[in-house]
Amino acid sequence: MKKLIAILFLCSHLCHSAAIVKTVEEDGGGDYTTLEACMNANEQDLTDAGGDTFTVLIQLAWDNPDTTKCLIDGYTTNATSSITIRTVGDSIHAGKWTTTAYRLEMDPGFNNHTIDIDDDYVTIIGLQFGHTGSGSSGSVMQNAGDNFSLFESIVQGGSGKGLDCDGTVNVRNSLFYDNGSDGVLTGGNGISNFWNCTFVDNGGSGVEAFYTTNWVNCLATNNTADDYSESGSSTYTLDYCASEDSTADNFSGANNNVDISTTTLYLDYSNDDFHLQTNTTADVKDNGIAIIDSLISYWKLDDTDNANALDAHASNDGTQESGVVDEATGQIVTAFSFDNVDDYVALGDIDITGEFSMSAWVFLDATHNSNSVIISHTNSGDDSSQYVCMVNDTEAVSIEWGDDPTNEIWNTSSGAVGLSAWHHIVITRNATLDNVEIYIDGVDQGATQSNASALGASDTTQIGKSKTFSGSTMDGTIDEVGIWDRILNQVEAISLYNFGRGLAYPLPGIDIDFVTRAGTWDIGCDEFVGAVPPAPSGEVLPQIW
Repeated sequence: MKKLIAILFLCSHLCHSAAIVKTVEEDGGGDYTTLEACMNANEQDLTDAGGDTFTVLIQLAWDNPDTTKCLIDGYTTNATSSITIRTVGDSIHAGKWTTTAYRLEMDPGFNNHTIDIDDDYVTIIGLQFGHTGSGSSGSVMQNAGDNFSLFESIVQGGSGKGLDCDGTVNVRNSLFYDNGSDGVLTGGNGISNFWNCTFVDNGGSGVEAFYTTNWVNCLATNNTADDYSESGSSTYTLDYCASEDSTADNFSGANNNVDISTTTLYLDYSNDDFHLQTNTTADVKDNGIAIIDSLISYWKLDDTDNANALDAHASNDGTQESGVVDEATGQIVTAFSFDNVDDYVALGDIDITGEFSMSAWVFLDATHNSNSVIISHTNSGDDSSQYVCMVNDTEAVSIEWGDDPTNEIWNTSSGAVGLSAWHHIVITRNATLDNVEIYIDGVDQGATQSNASALGASDTTQIGKSKTFSGSTMDGTIDEVGIWDRILNQVEAISLYNFGRGLAYPLPGIDIDFVTRAGTWDIGCDEFVGAVPPAPSGEVLPQIW
């Protein structure tokens, strides 16, 4: 059974690259019986020979905890050759501490941790970490590693910090409680992003931030120090967050709520069940922000009539022009293929004059050697570009933004997308700061100044072509194109990338059990029951976050 799960996971998750899959089971039926044994035995350079991925599947029920401290060190990784550790099946917790699910729980000794992450590009999904000792140590330590992601996990116990991170970290739908010090400490020089997390009863702050930290849809209550605190001089932003004290309003951001009551908030607070009660005040329940908010239009490009490109979200339907090939193999279902000559999709006039975000999947053909436009918006009079998003001749992502043909500003990513493989691209423009941010496969390429004035009205929006740049039609395939009139943040870019699988419209909220609602989304770890979905099988399942 474990081999079948591994094979199916490989096919659905990373069919474009080589994949190494190992299993961990308590009863000895897997490849290893502890996470540490698995990580120690497979240390290697994952970037060799075109790039590998290493996936660890923790399986079946666990009568006893894994009591061996884990060290992730000795791997060479990058954004596409990465490590993923996740629970599947009966090893998944139930949204609260679950003693029949996998848990890495022990006393690792003074000033030590249950797990140390010293390598880059590690993602952990659906694990429980429990520290049973004393001293200054905590549960999860990200030290030398960078680009660490912790999703759908629970961290509790010990006298130290729950998560001590030193670099870029992305945390989603995770619970930090009963830690002796801060629930989370963000240090180092990276950017920390927290989405739909809950911080309760920690001995220090819920989260203490030293460097740039963004909180979205988070909930913090009954922490000994401030629910949210900062100890540095970087940028700290809270949006759609709640706290029992007033600290949710101490930072930049908006739509926060304060003075939430711990005793009336949770389903069973005394037994550490931090699901929200169904009658919880509307300030928390059914509140927050979802990826779909402020979405203007979304083209799935699954059309099969050789004529249309229907807008799945609004009424900005497009038409296929000059021989666009629909029903091409897509990242999600099917996609549109373009011939690098004259193919494009005509969308009409879709004006966005301020904040802007674009998301799309792109597969460049091996013959790509020039500019390939993803989407553009052009003036009617002088054909100057309002904006054009493209992959240039060096395979970097570029956006040109401006309505003055004599002062059109280009912004280009530091990284490249590569040929003959699907890559996810998000481009945002902050009209207030007048800068552009580019994400490739969820990785921030850095913000650059756009130095361009607000856009005026235009009349032509196109996928795969720009009226301004002749000879820059797409040489490849485009799928799942969306545009917003707000700024998507990095956590949203990571969610849309979804570990290389993409996220299908209607872009469900971050609620962990995939319950679709007609309104906004709960903040915190509400709807934690069901936790992480099972590993993919032959049938179609909801997207894995």
